[in-house]
Amino acid sequence: MSNRSNLDHSDNSKTYLTLTIILIILSLVSLSIFYVANQRGYFNRQTIPGLTPAPNNLPQPTDLPTPEPDPDNTNVPSPIPSLVPTNTPVPPADSPTPTPVYTSFTSESDAFSLSYKSHRRLYQDKESTGNRYTLYSPDGNIAVHVGNSWSWTYPERQFSDNLIVSGHPTFVYDIDTQTIVDLTVGDVKYTIQCVHNNLTILKDECRQFLSDFKVIEK
Repeated sequence: MSNRSNLDHSDNSKTYLTLTIILIILSLVSLSIFYVANQRGYFNRQTIPGLTPAPNNLPQPTDLPTPEPDPDNTNVPSPIPSLVPTNTPVPPADSPTPTPVYTSFTSESDAFSLSYKSHRRLYQDKESTGNRYTLYSPDGNIAVHVGNSWSWTYPERQFSDNLIVSGHPTFVYDIDTQTIVDLTVGDVKYTIQCVHNNLTILKDECRQFLSDFKVIEK
């Protein structure tokens, strides 16, 4: 019986109980200290000096209006055209109208002279009835035919002094699109044809052409 262990743990139990009571007391003290400190504001968030908090009333991205779609692209701004400087001089308000430039032509072989606006081009052609001189313009031609036969057929020509060209009576065939004037000098027959297409400016040019036309009599 002398080797039997002592199974009495009463002293150990007292020690454990004492430690537990001490831990409980320490926990209660800690909770009390934390509560008092929190009540006095020791744990309130402090504002960093120099920084201003942003206001809370600024519109958020979800508050911004959404633009309506434009299927026709009517609201797309047009590009601004570049400005190109020009050196075109501005004429004075009282500047006179420029005088048309005329060119003179003389045919020694067919014995006539004429004057025409320089924008026209002169073409000469030989036909079975004589020689043709065409003053070309896209608006309407002026032609002179010279020969021993008429360049066009008409049943009966009545010459009169209603229109005198180069001192000779004429036969005039006048319609809406053209004016044809015939005259004879000896055996030579002259036909002047103005295609004016009923344009006043071309009619005036035709009258000036007939006034300037001269037969060179030998």
